[in-house]
Amino acid sequence: MLRYHSKKIATPHKHKDGRIFAIMALFVGLGSSAFWIIFPLILNNLIHSEAKVGFYYSFMAVLGLIFCLLSTVIFQRYSKIPILKSTLFVLCLGMIGMTAAENIWHLGSLDIIRAICSLFIGISLSLFVKEFATNSNLGLEEG
Repeated sequence: MLRYHSKKIATPHKHKDGRIFAIMALFVGLGSSAFWIIFPLILNNLIHSEAKVGFYYSFMAVLGLIFCLLSTVIFQRYSKIPILKSTLFVLCLGMIGMTAAENIWHLGSLDIIRAICSLFIGISLSLFVKEFATNSNLGLEEG
């Protein structure tokens, strides 16, 4: 049996905070992938057409691109912390509403809100990591 003398979580990162960001990215990726695997199947059961599911995701991609471009204006005008708090709250309400949605229009409108909120959460968390990495020279130690 192998014994490890260290009680640290084994990651390839040398910096302690790099491990934290790696674990945070792991959990966000696992949660996101669990949602994106199941949601197209739910849409296909409601719409009964794989082509319409593809059009739906194409529309969501265009909407995501538009809100990515608008996010620069929003993040310049408002602070990241209130945006993160409000989008987390709205995202939780939207996900709860998606479980109770019976109509495709209700589900689609709540999914648009969910997509916008998850986009803003991802952008604000990335900006937090960028600022933290710049302040603590994380990039120099990890690179």
